[in-house]
Amino acid sequence: MKTKLQNGVILITLAFLAITALPGGFMLIIDPSGEVLQLSTEQLVASPFHNFFIPGLFLFTCLGVGAVFAFASLHLKKPFAAEIVFANGVATLIWIITEAMMIKQIHFLQLIYSIVGVILVSLSAKHLFKSTLPGKPVD
Repeated sequence: MKTKLQNGVILITLAFLAITALPGGFMLIIDPSGEVLQLSTEQLVASPFHNFFIPGLFLFTCLGVGAVFAFASLHLKKPFAAEIVFANGVATLIWIITEAMMIKQIHFLQLIYSIVGVILVSLSAKHLFKSTLPGKPVD
């Protein structure tokens, strides 16, 4: 029963990530100035980027499409689902940490996406390691 609940939480978290990362990334790709999302390229002064195109591309592909792929693999019970979810969680955490370091400020949404990353990493890690840990499997 715990596994069904954990998978449900992962699926909801991935859906949230996909629903927000796909349009957000897309908007940054089509408008690299960030103005459509009320962003300023001045936020990128400490980063290697002059506009939001590359961050938008990463957001759209790695986090958005990655979340859709992870959602589908878990929903379809593919044997590699836990690995994909784990990778998506790690990518989300790397994205948020890098973003905070580059723009030199913390925004409320970064805290939300940090929680998203932690949920994905921790719950998928339970699936990944339950068969390799000594003793009784986690479940």
